[in-house]
Amino acid sequence: MDAAQIERIGRYRPLLVDAANRLWVARGYTLFCSQDKGDTFHKIAAYDAGPVQKLATAFFLSSRLLRAGFHGLRVLPSGDIVAVVKGGILRLRKGHDRFDLVHRFERGSRPLNICATPAGDIFYGEYWGNPDRDEVRIMGSCDGGLSWKAVYTFPRGAIRHVHGIHNDPHRGGLWILTGDGDNESRIIFTDSKLDHLEVVATGNQRCRAVTVMPMPSGVIVPTDTEHEQNYIQWLDTDTGKLERITDLPGTVFYATRTRDRLLLSTVVEPSEVNLSQ
Repeated sequence: MDAAQIERIGRYRPLLVDAANRLWVARGYTLFCSQDKGDTFHKIAAYDAGPVQKLATAFFLSSRLLRAGFHGLRVLPSGDIVAVVKGGILRLRKGHDRFDLVHRFERGSRPLNICATPAGDIFYGEYWGNPDRDEVRIMGSCDGGLSWKAVYTFPRGAIRHVHGIHNDPHRGGLWILTGDGDNESRIIFTDSKLDHLEVVATGNQRCRAVTVMPMPSGVIVPTDTEHEQNYIQWLDTDTGKLERITDLPGTVFYATRTRDRLLLSTVVEPSEVNLSQ
C-alpha cells in the first residue's frame, strides 16, 4: 500500500474487510465499498441521522464526543447489511440505497461489536457502565435485524458488560468476551444458537479481551486491561491455557484479517501500567 492509498483510506472510517476481501468504510453516515484495496471507493448507501449527528461527523472531535457515524457493520448471507450507530441498529436491504433504523438499544449508547453467523443470525451483547452490576443480556435476531429478543441473560452480579461476540468458522460456534473485574472477565465458547455456554477461561485480567482471532489450531487473544501489561496471547482451546506471545503498548479493541495478514490495533488508554500515547 503506497502513501496515496493510505491518505485516501484515511479520509474514511474503516468498518470491515469481508470474506470477499472487500473494504467497507464510512464517511459520516454514508457507506462506501472498495473492491480494489482502497484505490477507488463506491457509494453504497446513506442514513438520515438528523442534523445534529450529521454536523457532528464533519469534525473529528465532535464525532468522537458524540459517538457519531457508523461503528460496526456486517454483510449478511442475503446481501442485506446491518450497521451499528449510536442508539440503535440500522438495516440496508439488498439493492436499496437508504438505511432504516430497526432496533433501539435500551441500555448504553452502543455495543462494542455486532456478530453475524454464516446462517445469518445476528447477536450483540449489552455494554454500558453498569456500576450496580445489573443483569446483562445478549440480544439476537434471526430475521435480518428486523426483530430482536434476549437470547441469553447473565444474572445480576455475574459480569459488568459484554465486550464482544465473535464467530469462529473453525469450530462452528461463537466466542463471547466479558469484563471487567478478574472474575467478571471471561472467555466463553458457545454453539451458534447460544444453547450451551462454556467458560473456557476466567479469573484474571489475562481473560479480559474485546476481540479474538480464531485460527484452525487455537485462538489469538489480545488483552484489554488498564491494570496490567497487555499481551497478544495464544489460547489452547483444548486445555483453556493462555500463552503470552508478545507484549503490547496498549489495549486492543479492533482486529481483522486480509487475505495474507492478521492485523491488531491498539488504542491509547493511559494508566499506571500502559504509558504509551
